[in-house]
Amino acid sequence: MTEASIIIEEMNYRGTYTVVSRLAGSVVVSIRRRRDNALIMPIRVAIAEVFRAQLDSPLCKKEVKQVVSIDQNRTVRLLSKGSCQFQFAMKQRIDLKEHPMRPSDEIMID
Repeated sequence: MTEASIIIEEMNYRGTYTVVSRLAGSVVVSIRRRRDNALIMPIRVAIAEVFRAQLDSPLCKKEVKQVVSIDQNRTVRLLSKGSCQFQFAMKQRIDLKEHPMRPSDEIMID
């Protein structure tokens, strides 16, 4: 009789990360009428100007100011931080053990 066992060695990882994203260039902002969504005027503007207007607004939340900055008045810099935790298999192996059959063991054949 043969007995098979699978042995899996796992490892846990826990870490933190920081990602910096940079946005540059222009965007088209479409100004629309609320009641019927009709286009009033499209405006092409530098993305840094859009973010600058938001950052300078008294309604801008401090959480936004902590992650958004503008470099050289033309590049928006977004800072993302986080943590991660995961588990992964390092090694796998199968162990086979053979034992002599006893007369009382049943044999099933499909």
